[in-house]
Parts: sequence; structure tokens; C-alpha cells
Amino acid sequence: MTVATEVRIPQDAPYFDGHFPGHPRVPAVVILDLVRACAPAEWAREPLQFAKFVAPVRPGDVLTIEVERSGAAHTFRCRVDARQVAFGAFGRLHP
Repeated sequence: MTVATEVRIPQDAPYFDGHFPGHPRVPAVVILDLVRACAPAEWAREPLQFAKFVAPVRPGDVLTIEVERSGAAHTFRCRVDARQVAFGAFGRLHP
């Protein structure tokens, strides 16, 4: 089962204050919160196993989040347009 959603990043979100002046980016913890909000509740309670952030997410971007069950773990992928910006897993990676 795959759950997908799109989130438009607001231009004036308070988390941009000081993160980083002149070059605003969405903090990684905010991306993880959005991933958990996108996932079914029982999945979102699982512990984070790993996350990799490979490109910045900026004000006004549309973030596509996909969460997929993969055995005992749940993987996620985040994209802006066709560019992957983050991926990872939560839950049990090994039974």
C-alpha cells in the first residue's frame, strides 16, 4: 500500500526565520513531521530508522510525499518536481 500527498510549502512559515538567512530552506525535522502526517496513524508511530536529505526544499515548493509499506518497515520518498529531496524508513527494517 502506498500513500501519497502533496504539500505546498508556505512562503512565510516561521521555521524559515534564521534557517538560513538569505537562502531559506525547510528544516529536516519539518520534512519528517510532514512525512509522519502523510502516513497512516499506525505507521507514523513507528521509530525512524534512517533518513537522507539530498536536496533543499524552499519556500513555495510543492513537496510530493510517498509512504509505502515494505514488509515490517515503511519507506518514504519526497520529491519537488522530478527531483528527489529526501528518503528513508521507519518501523522495523529486519524482523
